[in-house]
Amino acid sequence: MRFDFDENLQTFEVPANVETMHVRVDGASGGGFLVGRGAAVTADVTVVPGERLTIVTGARGILGGTSRRAAGGGGPVDPNSQAGSGGGGSFVFADTESRPLVAAGGGGGSSGTGAAGGDAGETGGQGDPPRADPGTAATGGTQDSPGSGGDLHDADGTDLGSGGDGDGPASGVSRLPLGGTGSVYRNDRSTYADERTDGGGGGGGGWYSGGGGGHTGGGGAGSSYVDPTRATDATFGMGDDRDGDVVFSWTKTQPDLTLAASPATGVVAGDQVVLTATVDGVSGPGRGTVAFSDADGTISDCDARAIDENGTAVCTTTLASAGDHHVTAAYSGSFGYLPATTDTPLRLSVGSALSLTTRDLPDGSYGTTYHARLDAAGGSGTYTFARTAGTLPAGLALHADGTLEGTPTAVTPTGAPTTFTVTVTDADGRSVTGNYAIGVTRAPQTVDVTVAPAAPMVGGTYRIPPTSRGGSTRPLQIVGDDNCSVLGRTVSFEHAGRCVITAWQDGDDHYDAAPQIQRTVDVARAPQRIVLTAARSGSVGGTLTISSSGGASGQPVVLVGDGCTVDGVRVHLDAVGTCTVTAQQAGDDDYLAAAPTSIHIAVRAVDPRITATVTGHRRAGWFTGPATVRFTCTPGSASLAGSCPAPVTVAASGVTVVARTIAANDGGRATASATVAVDRVAPTVRIVLGTVPSGTRRLPKASLVVRDDQSGVARTALVRTVRAHVITYRASVTDHAGNSRTARKTVRR
Repeated sequence: MRFDFDENLQTFEVPANVETMHVRVDGASGGGFLVGRGAAVTADVTVVPGERLTIVTGARGILGGTSRRAAGGGGPVDPNSQAGSGGGGSFVFADTESRPLVAAGGGGGSSGTGAAGGDAGETGGQGDPPRADPGTAATGGTQDSPGSGGDLHDADGTDLGSGGDGDGPASGVSRLPLGGTGSVYRNDRSTYADERTDGGGGGGGGWYSGGGGGHTGGGGAGSSYVDPTRATDATFGMGDDRDGDVVFSWTKTQPDLTLAASPATGVVAGDQVVLTATVDGVSGPGRGTVAFSDADGTISDCDARAIDENGTAVCTTTLASAGDHHVTAAYSGSFGYLPATTDTPLRLSVGSALSLTTRDLPDGSYGTTYHARLDAAGGSGTYTFARTAGTLPAGLALHADGTLEGTPTAVTPTGAPTTFTVTVTDADGRSVTGNYAIGVTRAPQTVDVTVAPAAPMVGGTYRIPPTSRGGSTRPLQIVGDDNCSVLGRTVSFEHAGRCVITAWQDGDDHYDAAPQIQRTVDVARAPQRIVLTAARSGSVGGTLTISSSGGASGQPVVLVGDGCTVDGVRVHLDAVGTCTVTAQQAGDDDYLAAAPTSIHIAVRAVDPRITATVTGHRRAGWFTGPATVRFTCTPGSASLAGSCPAPVTVAASGVTVVARTIAANDGGRATASATVAVDRVAPTVRIVLGTVPSGTRRLPKASLVVRDDQSGVARTALVRTVRAHVITYRASVTDHAGNSRTARKTVRR
């Protein structure tokens, strides 16, 4: 709810059910060229439903003149002044309280020389000071004191023009603080006569108003206020250059709306019905209205029925036509409540003369559930139906509510239906009769075949799920066409294209023949897949065997090599790197071309080879003379970077390892080594004789001390010869290489 500027007081009554309102109050801006802006104050204010609020909207300041606009701030004294008056404060008062609920201060007016007025806020801002000679600025109102007027004086202290002080605080609509008046130039020297037009700006109104500006100074702004006992979440800002205004907003309640009728049953055409709508919780002034409507539109004289203090609205109307009337109620809403409509129309059944409205009954079908209903109109209350003559078809029964149901168990002859009479009685005992006939025909039968393979393609099969067949004793027939065949319930997809599956079933004495049905399936060409098998690595210059198997189209699998040569099933590895063999197979009418398939073979370089051969006289692995190591070199995947190593002759005794390395121009390397064991030194032997005690004739015991540093001692021998008094010992030792040495020792006994 918005209240724009009005010179007169404005009032507002708090709607029913509203206990909190969001209030925005904007003070007016000052007048002149550089105006002070009014305050923009917001707060959530606690209110009482039905409470009366008074609204004062401040007037924007004007340029020149001594008069104040309604609820305005102070103005300049001289009507010829080019200074602006202050902006008026805006207020919201509760009738029971003198202190405002919310007040927004007005901005200060600017001086004739362009000194700006103060901006309003929680505390009023001061105006710009005079622009010449010593002077003071007009101050704004605060929370507990008004602003003071500014002044201008010359060097000797002579007052050249002072503004009036502000006022406050606001105390009811009868005492609204006005801003202080702006000054005029007080020196009457003719030299300064023109300066009278440069008066000070007026002060802004508000909770406490601002002071007027001294000569050439801007007016101070008024202060703002929020009642701390009834307002929360207050904010203080600045508004725009305009008149003051006040905005109320609140959350409306969604009421419950119910509708009742009296009488609600047993109504016939021409009766009066009292419709009562109840809007739950609506009370207080401005409750709104209720409109009553039938399905055809608003009910005459009931388009805006007032709601009484109990929250009800009443409409008395005459329902002239028979049948069901669906009545609804719509609540208009009010300040505190949202509009509402009844959730479900109120159904009023208006009766007419009792009659059987069902003229004919449908025929039945053998073995098929039968359901029909006899309907009546008019009369009152609940209808009761009964068969009073004739017979019903075998298997059917008539219920008291008029329902005919059952399953026919016999077929009636063509043109000879079963006839019977039905009597309907209303709650008051009125009754009427009607004659009916029902024939029972052979039952229709249908067959259904579900053919829904996920991805039908050539070579695939699909098993038809259990089928829905008719009731006759004849078998269900299912056949395929040229693109597919059916065996039992298994469909085989033989060719690409449209496969048509046809199913039917003949009739018998109780069932008609089932209509023939067809199901179509679009059979896609089958994919083909190529499988390649080969070793994944090999040496350059080598040959591998590759095998391939393709799809069922019968088209050949074509192999193409990259980095190698393919000849039938042989792959020739021509260069170091990667050999890629790609296989392709074309499709035909029933098979798609196979996706190209590749296999990658790593072709590695072949290192050169070098062998070492040792020649010479060897015995037991040892050479007894010089041995020669000869090297044989064989290139690999590239030529040798140098010559094959020259032979090496090893003559010194001992174990010598001879190794040589060769390199190829592609970086390949090979090493060969030979271990040469040479033993050209015979072992040493020494005969050691034991001691013989004197006076004995025993022979001294001999032992051998042998040594060989290369191939080791292979065998030793010791022979003793006795001739007269001379004993001769002869020893020999041989190493593994065959080197021998002898020793001889003679002693007398």
